[in-house]
Amino acid sequence: MLTLAVSAIALSTQGVAQQSNDGLERALADLNSGLVADSHAGVSISGDARIRNNWTEDAGRKDIDTRIRLNFTANVNESVSAYIGTVSASEWGDGNGAGAGDVEQAYLSVNSLFGDGGAWTIGQKHTTVASGRVIGYDDWQNNDGGVQGIWYAHDAGGSNLSIGVHEGQSGASDLLTVEFDWGLNIPGMGDVTIAPYYMADRDGGLQFGAGGSNTTLGAEFTGDFLGFGFDADMAKQGDEDATAFGLSLNIDALGAIPGVSGGAVDFMRSTASGGFDATDAVSWGAAGLNDSALWSNAETTQFGVSFSPAEGWSGRLARVENDGGNEWDITMNHTFGGGVAGWFGYQSNDDAANTLWMTLGVDF
Repeated sequence: MLTLAVSAIALSTQGVAQQSNDGLERALADLNSGLVADSHAGVSISGDARIRNNWTEDAGRKDIDTRIRLNFTANVNESVSAYIGTVSASEWGDGNGAGAGDVEQAYLSVNSLFGDGGAWTIGQKHTTVASGRVIGYDDWQNNDGGVQGIWYAHDAGGSNLSIGVHEGQSGASDLLTVEFDWGLNIPGMGDVTIAPYYMADRDGGLQFGAGGSNTTLGAEFTGDFLGFGFDADMAKQGDEDATAFGLSLNIDALGAIPGVSGGAVDFMRSTASGGFDATDAVSWGAAGLNDSALWSNAETTQFGVSFSPAEGWSGRLARVENDGGNEWDITMNHTFGGGVAGWFGYQSNDDAANTLWMTLGVDF
């Protein structure tokens, strides 16, 4: 009996010790779990790939170029996120034109940093101000490093305030940008958006008016009226009375083209005086497929008809006049297998110069 009792006590003591050790191990594991984070937690990866060919008859060009972009977004917590965008771009046959994994965007975003509900962004990113006619990111460019700066955005009671300070590169002046965006419902017109904007070099003064040699004051108006969709943009720049104006109108014309569905008609007009500076604007395709147009010392007019010739296909035929030169453009879009988007463009101008673009791309 004594032997059995001693054995029972020993087994009981061993069980208690084992339970104690298990509890200690669990406690240490719980403690360490708060100190070690999964290196992949909250990180998402996206990107896109594009290959395109340009054949220009009068220049004897047959160019092929490619671009692959990878984007990494890390959600640090509910208020802070980090973004890094890389690009590898190359023009076939040009070894010096390749960029292998260059970082084109890298920025940190913080929501409600000071408890005001606004959003801060600090770093380098693609930037478009207002319509992009003065400052804008042009996706047609294969390798664009973006703009370095600080941005702040707040709904401001429906005013949608955006402020940016772009750091001057290579000794250039810093640039201040201020934008608002009001959405209104006007009886008889419907929803209308009014978006004024202001830009000024920091060494050119920060006065809020179209004065000083390095300031731009403008506004964009978008909405619908009498069945037409419209987009008007006007701006004044500097002390030299440099002005620019842009207008686009479009109207659906379903059934207007026999045998063709999804038809629409559009008109675009853009003018600018010689002293207006828009060297950082979105330019490609603004004056036809073979011309990059800047909002400076130029007049451009386009008449276009959009249509859907077959299921899954969309296209546009346009007549373009750019400072006295004329051309015809036709573009087609289609999504192929695997979600690969195809875009095809053909341009012929008065000088009998023909340009053919073929582009394939996919987002992932």
